[in-house]
Amino acid sequence: METNRTSIDIENMTILAVDDMKSMRLTMRKMLRHLNIGKTLKFAENGREGMSILESTPADLVILDWRMPFMNGAQMLENIRKDKALRDIPVIMVSAESEKDIVLEVAETEIDGYLLKPLTLNALDTKIRMVVDRVNHPDPATVLMSEARSFEEAGDLESAIEKTRLALNSKPSASRWLRRLGLLYAKTGKPEQAEKCLQKAAAVNPHDAHTRQILGEMYVKKNDLKKAARYYLEVLSLTLRFSEEAILLGERLLAAGHAHPAIQLFSKVISESKKIQPSRKESLISAWPLTNLNMPRNCWKALSMNTL
Repeated sequence: METNRTSIDIENMTILAVDDMKSMRLTMRKMLRHLNIGKTLKFAENGREGMSILESTPADLVILDWRMPFMNGAQMLENIRKDKALRDIPVIMVSAESEKDIVLEVAETEIDGYLLKPLTLNALDTKIRMVVDRVNHPDPATVLMSEARSFEEAGDLESAIEKTRLALNSKPSASRWLRRLGLLYAKTGKPEQAEKCLQKAAAVNPHDAHTRQILGEMYVKKNDLKKAARYYLEVLSLTLRFSEEAILLGERLLAAGHAHPAIQLFSKVISESKKIQPSRKESLISAWPLTNLNMPRNCWKALSMNTL
């Protein structure tokens, strides 16, 4: 099974740049024109508007800002990757240097590259050419993974597993591919192989929050709540997207008599969260006495200040 993709002509391609700042959009236009990159340049003020443009006239490359209203860069990237018609469009994320850790999170959503602000001509030129060259000349392992996806979507899971294993022979530390292999094994009813692949994916990439969350949920289903808590603590160190799941796990730990891992989860959520829903604040405060432990002073401070 083969996958075909049209080569991108760097001078004549269509580029969609998405940024909520007008000055940044104007700067991007000037820089791209100066570099003679892209024939058709389209612009959007936020992810929602960007998705609307892509759905009507797909682009060859998307340059996407992280912080935007209505739909931010991470949300738009996720929507692109979920859409079969758009998912192979290369995406470059643009972020302020202070947001570098946040970009590590979206890197697990198959981003093709990222740039730090302020942009320079050389950085923009180098990154675009590198991304386009990878699309036009994919390495054999990437081709195998594309074939694996096609087999999976056709329902041939065994062939998908075979292609993924072959790809991993040349890139054994590719955490996203290890995760995909683990999920394929899970689909074919091979939980032990799935667990091993997911554990390896987490081990080779300390920033892979997605795999850690999958492992956490796997252990929740096995009722191995302590092991689930260990993975969720790692997840919370990387992202707060799964804080609600972590709190629910903490409540289950309390109900099972495991106070210390519950406290660790609650403390991590509270200390890392900038805002906590009032209903969740009440829940955490009411749950704490059940542990027979004192709430750390910094957690009380966070609960009193970091609420919506």
